[in-house]
Amino acid sequence: MKIPDSGKIISIAMIIGIVVALYIIYKILNAFGLLKTAADKAQDAAKAAAVSALRVDQYFDPDYYQTIDTYNGLTVDDATKDAKDIRSAMVGIGVDEETIYTIFGALPSKVAISEIADRYRNQYGFPFYILSDNMKADILNYFSADKVNTLMQMIEALPDV
Repeated sequence: MKIPDSGKIISIAMIIGIVVALYIIYKILNAFGLLKTAADKAQDAAKAAAVSALRVDQYFDPDYYQTIDTYNGLTVDDATKDAKDIRSAMVGIGVDEETIYTIFGALPSKVAISEIADRYRNQYGFPFYILSDNMKADILNYFSADKVNTLMQMIEALPDV
C-alpha cells in the first residue's frame, strides 16, 4: 500500500482552509452591508422612492390641520396618546411596527396625521414630519421598502378630511 505524499495533503488542507476563510469573510462583509448584490441595490432604490413619496406628504406638517376648516379632529387626549405611542414604538432598538400600523390604520383621516404631528412637536420639542427626522432614520433603517409602501398605502387609503 502506497502512502500519499504529505505535501499534497497539506496543500489540499491549505486550499480548503483558504476557501473557508474567504467564505467567512464574505459572510461578515455581507452581514455589515459592505457587499451589495443587485437585489440589495434594487431594494434600496425601492425604499428610497417610497420614503421620498412620504417626505413630500403635506399631512406630516404639524400646522396643516389648522388650515382645514371642515376638520373635526381627534380629541386632544387621543392625539397626545397617539404621539406618545409612536414615540414609544420608535425609542430603543428597532421599531414596534405593529404599533405604528395600528395607529395609522385607526386614524379617521389624513389630516389627523398633522394633528398628531402637532402634539408630538409639543410633547417632545421637535417636529414629527415623517415620524420626525430622527424617527425617519429608524423607519429607513428598520422598515424594508415593502413596509414603507404598506405604511404609505395605509395613509393613502385614509379619507382626506
